[in-house]
This record gives sequence, structure tokens and C-alpha cells, in this order.
Amino acid sequence: MNLDPFDVEDHIENFTIRKPRNTPLNYAPKEKSTRQGKRIHECIPLLLADLSRSSAVPDHEGVFSVFNSPYSALHFRTCIVHVFVAGRGVFNKSFFRYFVDDGTASMEISIFKKTQEQNTITSLYNEASALSRSQISENDRKVSYSMMRLLSKAMEYVDGSKITPGSNVCLYGRPKIFREKVGLDAFSFCLDNAQSRHMEIAFNDNLIDWYNLHKIKE
Repeated sequence: MNLDPFDVEDHIENFTIRKPRNTPLNYAPKEKSTRQGKRIHECIPLLLADLSRSSAVPDHEGVFSVFNSPYSALHFRTCIVHVFVAGRGVFNKSFFRYFVDDGTASMEISIFKKTQEQNTITSLYNEASALSRSQISENDRKVSYSMMRLLSKAMEYVDGSKITPGSNVCLYGRPKIFREKVGLDAFSFCLDNAQSRHMEIAFNDNLIDWYNLHKIKE
């Protein structure tokens, strides 16, 4: 699986609902090896309780270690979590901040503001809206309306202010340590408020695979 940051939709495709199976299919995120032989994983599914207990790896910038034990430790740079938004933190010019919970722990997370992307989408939406009101054929008008719907949907994936307390959200990002606490800087997010709960179920499906493969060895 070839993962390129920072688009959560590229990664969330791996979290699809799977039919019942007799043998587990282990989730396998991207990884690479360092000169010291350490395997560093990207985009691993984690519970907040384990993320909050992870620790920075000395001499490897941006790398964290989780599932630490005398026998096993897993190194990673980025992860995916599925969480409930419990409240808002203090926003600034670079980040949206929220307090989230997944039933195992709570954490403050930051979501990068994507001002340039938002401005681009807004500009394209305004052009499509103006086109829909001009003297054009009915077919072109339908195309304009379709563009407006798609652009509105695209905005949901880049505008962190759309996230409200009470929402469920899937986050892709990297851990950080601030004031001796582990947090998460999210590159991308995907709201999950559908009644079907397909995304949450699929996330948990792969989470179980991953934990059976790694944490059970502690």
C-alpha cells in the first residue's frame, strides 16, 4: 500500500467493510527500515489510550514508540484514530483545536488550517454559482449544480471549523509532545456522522487485526 501524506481519503479506503471470514486479514500499513534496522510504520490504527502512552524515539525525529515492553516495541510516524469530539480548544491562526475521546482516553488534538485550499474551493464554487445563474443551456446548468455540490462536499474535508462537539471523526496525523503530554497534529480528517456507522465499524475491524498482530505479543 503506497501512502502519501496528507489526504485521509487515500488511507481510509483501506478501512472498508469486510465480509465475515474464517481467518484474519492483517492490516499492513506502509513501513520503512532505518540504518539501525528499525522498522518505522506509517498510518497505523491506534486507540487513544495507547497513543497517549507512546514515547518519542531518541535520535529519530518525529518517530514514536508504542506497545513498549521488554520484548516488543513498535515504531511509527503517523497514525489513524476514530474519536468522538467532546469539546473545542483554543483556535489560533494555524490550527483548530478540539478535545476528543474514544472511550479509552481523552486527548487534545490540533488540525492544520488549509487556508489556501479553502480559498481555492470557495473561488471555484463562486464561479460555478455565477455560471448557474447565467444564460446557459439546461445541461450546462445541471453541470454547474453538480460542481457546486461536489465543491461543498470537498470543503467538508478541508475546513476544520465544520467539526462540532458531538461529532464523530476519523483523524490522520502525527503524534507530538506538548507540556509533557502526547497529543496529535492531524493532517486530514473525515467526519463520520452517518447513521450506518460503516466507517467506525470498518476502522475497528482493522484495529482489531492490527492489535492481534502486535499488541497481543506484549
